Amino acid sequence: MKPCGTFWILEIKRAWKRAGRLLFGALLLLFLAGTAGFLFGKLLYGDAVSRRIQIGAVMPEGDAFAKQVLSMITSLDNVKSLCDFHYMEREDAINELEAGNLFAVMEIPEGMVEGIMDGSNIPVRVIFPENSGTESLIFKELTDAGAKTLGAAQAGIYAGDELIRTAGEAVGISEEARREAVSALERDLNEIFLSYSLPREDYFFSQEVTATGEVGLAAYYGISMFVLALLLLAIPAADFLLPWGRAMKQQLSRTGIGPSARCAGRILGLGSLYMAVVGLSWAAYFLWAGRPFPADFGDFGRAAGGMQAGPFAALSDFGGSTFFSAAAALLLFLLFCWTAAAFAVFLFEFAGTLLGGVMLLFLAGIGQHILAGGFLPVIFLPEALRKAAPYMPSAVWMDAGKVFLTGAWDWGVLVRLFFLGVILFGGCRLMEVRNR
Repeated sequence: MKPCGTFWILEIKRAWKRAGRLLFGALLLLFLAGTAGFLFGKLLYGDAVSRRIQIGAVMPEGDAFAKQVLSMITSLDNVKSLCDFHYMEREDAINELEAGNLFAVMEIPEGMVEGIMDGSNIPVRVIFPENSGTESLIFKELTDAGAKTLGAAQAGIYAGDELIRTAGEAVGISEEARREAVSALERDLNEIFLSYSLPREDYFFSQEVTATGEVGLAAYYGISMFVLALLLLAIPAADFLLPWGRAMKQQLSRTGIGPSARCAGRILGLGSLYMAVVGLSWAAYFLWAGRPFPADFGDFGRAAGGMQAGPFAALSDFGGSTFFSAAAALLLFLLFCWTAAAFAVFLFEFAGTLLGGVMLLFLAGIGQHILAGGFLPVIFLPEALRKAAPYMPSAVWMDAGKVFLTGAWDWGVLVRLFFLGVILFGGCRLMEVRNR
């Protein structure tokens, strides 16, 4: 074991001779990754979901009631804030719709108001373009909601009218008295239903929909770009990752340093540099955020993310002391850095050359990062790619980053990191033996 220990120390020293280049590369990559994350965030969440919805309204001639009803509808807050209505002739409206200047055309039938009152319910025809965009879909939701509200009100009024007629006739109430009762009921129900339907914002709940899961947009892309920068950080230290020559491998094997020990040395060397980068980034975040360093690992989430409970607070309660939570945090930190290093070592061993390793690391790193949802969240990827996302290395590393920021400890992340490390180390050893 002594030759292996000495070899590992020498590998760590050899890796640290590239620390200057790696630090410069880290600053450059973080700048580029931060810019990319900002641009993707702007692309994903713009200032507005859609433009104002332009609607053409074709009105029947001489129907004053229909114009009054449409004016009342356009004054509703949730309609007025999204839609602009334009009174047009049918032919002009269809031409504007086909030209893409309108998102829908409403054909108001003659006698629409009378139809609502007598129950004939002449439908309003709404014409959408062939390729409906976001604006057309929003307007469709508004019209569907309005139709359902009107249908519920009509059902209540018709049921009340029928009840008065049948029950009144059964107990001998005169027809005139029944008509007066129906008129009074309709007046009261109209007031009730209008009081519910006019403030239509009461029907909607404020809910923020995010594609980034349990973290915000800035945190999601911050984690994503940091992981990508960490992977590409091996490029400035590429000469350290060059596979050993055959003669050197034979010499090391004679001293008891086999393929596993050689792979472990490379991973420990690059991993120690990654640990320094991650640790310095962690410290820089605390200094930039103006928050004190956590007194113990159970307070980590509160200090880092402003959460009510740190990701290791539950571990501290479970273990009875902060020692257990500190050990779990340290293990997560080490696995995060070592698996990232093992990923780079495996690719260089697989490539076998300096240029091949750099190209493979760049292409494979970015490729799997895209599949993991690092640039566009997984929800926006095609279904086939979405199924593969959880198995990408970047997905595991991003989940580990979320653990530190959300305040929610997840044993599954630790287990996935462990198995990812086992697979990558096995791949490194396989390539080391193959290249012998």
